[in-house]
Amino acid sequence: MRHDVKIIGDAIRAAVDAALAARLADIQQQIQRGLADVQGVEQRTLSVVMEKAGRWGAVEALLSEMEQKLATHADAIVDITAAVASIPVGRDGKDGKDGIDGKDGLDGAHGKDGAPGRDGKDGINGKDGADGRDGVDGKDGINGKDGADGRDALELDILDAIDQQKAYPRGTVAAYRGGLIKATRRTGPIGESLSAAGWRVILRGVAQTEVVPSDDLRTLGIRLTHTDGEVVEQTLRSPSLLYRGVFREGDQYDGGDAVTFGGSLWVALRATTTKPGDGSPDWRLAVKKGRDGRDAK
Repeated sequence: MRHDVKIIGDAIRAAVDAALAARLADIQQQIQRGLADVQGVEQRTLSVVMEKAGRWGAVEALLSEMEQKLATHADAIVDITAAVASIPVGRDGKDGKDGIDGKDGLDGAHGKDGAPGRDGKDGINGKDGADGRDGVDGKDGINGKDGADGRDALELDILDAIDQQKAYPRGTVAAYRGGLIKATRRTGPIGESLSAAGWRVILRGVAQTEVVPSDDLRTLGIRLTHTDGEVVEQTLRSPSLLYRGVFREGDQYDGGDAVTFGGSLWVALRATTTKPGDGSPDWRLAVKKGRDGRDAK
């Protein structure tokens, strides 16, 4: 009987030892983590370190108490478990101060050159600059050589007339249609244009003069045809007095027209259709009407 009790007691002691060993291992892990926390934080305040140290003292006292209870009786396992659970958990300490900034790292390697950018837009044209100063006068050039003596005008051979279908050498001078022409090259037949045939007019004259009559007795037309073929028309107007007879109302009268009106002779000063007299500015009294003669006795 006593032998059985011993066996049972040994078994209980072994179970208690295993449970206690596991619990102690867990407590040791917590202690190791606490130490790591204390060692890893270099900037924490002294109060935090003291709090961790207080936790260590509580754990060591607890371990001592547990060893005493295990030595006396296996029932102490329950008390140990409750005692471990009652260990207060410390509060988180205050954050430490920021550490000193580290030294600047080494410069990195140069990056690759970027791709060339796009061409920019053309700029606005600038304003014109101010005029530059006048340059220094250049030196006089060397005198040119004297030219050949010209021919006297009297030495020129002037043809009195030309055959318009004949060719003449360059330099030929001839009378033509009231003027003078000169060959600029070997000439050809003269058609509508002198220049096309190789001739140039050097003295422009009048080839033909025509008088052009008109219905107006005061107007005379003149048509002039020049050497080069140009035709010019001119009109000559005579300021002479022209008698138009008795005034007829509604007719057109020009300046210088004379009419009889009311027994008097009137002369028109300008173109008009008004009636002479009555203060009209377009007419002037030339000859006033005389008094009626007396009958002979």
